[in-house]
Amino acid sequence: MSSSERALPEKSPTSGENTASSPQSTNLSSATTAFPVTGKIETHVPSIARRFPWLIPAGAIAFALIAVWYLGPWAVRSLNTISTDDAYVDGHVTFVAPRVAGQVLRVLVDDNMRVKRGDLLVEIDPEPFRVQVAIKRALVDVAESDLVAARTQVEAYVGQARSAKFTLLHAIENVQNQIALLRSNMAQLKVAEATFTLADRDFERNKQLLEKNVITQADFDSFMAKRDETRSRVDSASEVVQETRASLGLPINKENPLDVPADLPQTFSLVRESLANLLQAAALFGYKPRSWDLTPDQAVAEFYQLDAKGDIDRIYA
Repeated sequence: MSSSERALPEKSPTSGENTASSPQSTNLSSATTAFPVTGKIETHVPSIARRFPWLIPAGAIAFALIAVWYLGPWAVRSLNTISTDDAYVDGHVTFVAPRVAGQVLRVLVDDNMRVKRGDLLVEIDPEPFRVQVAIKRALVDVAESDLVAARTQVEAYVGQARSAKFTLLHAIENVQNQIALLRSNMAQLKVAEATFTLADRDFERNKQLLEKNVITQADFDSFMAKRDETRSRVDSASEVVQETRASLGLPINKENPLDVPADLPQTFSLVRESLANLLQAAALFGYKPRSWDLTPDQAVAEFYQLDAKGDIDRIYA
């Protein structure tokens, strides 16, 4: 016991004091007797509580906030959730259909699982589709090979069309050359005829001189041989002229051998044959003449109209 503390002296009742006391005093006496006081009792507030009077309310508020933070969701869920041991779920059945048909390889969801847009639900076996892709790729390779072959064939058609065009031009040029040759042969015929005329005049003149014995028979024979030679040249030149006309498909015409139709280079048989070959080759490019009686010039001009600018290379391309 400290020095500030001291034992309380016991009081013994004296005869002169009143022993009859109130119940409260009796109880205090009994309590004192049962629990004897051995020290001084101090009744004072702790120094921390006096120094920080706000600490207790702050602790209470913090405790309340923590309780709300942890127990709030549970309270909200408890208020908004009905629990029972005898319930059933009423929902809608949604059918899910794939874009392609196939055998299901894996199912990635189960009953009552939450799913959202974009989630993978079912995996279809991709092997049959891989096989189909391989088949389609093989078909593409075959088609590409066919395309190369088709382009090669088209190039061959272009070559045929170009060749047919040059053949047609050559046929027209050939007819024009034959007509020019006919004129040349006709000119040679005229030269032969003029030479024959001169030789015949010399023959007639020297025949009269022979009758007058001015020239000898030998001189006269030379003039006669020259006349006969020039006559043969005339006949030969005339045959050449008629042969040239025949090569052009023209009838024999000795009176006017140069009687040639103006459109002969367009209507000659070989020219028409070349034109038919050209039209056959041009048909592969989508060209069809408006009339089969067109002349080569008309058909070629119409063929060039397949392109707006008349570019033959673009038509072939």
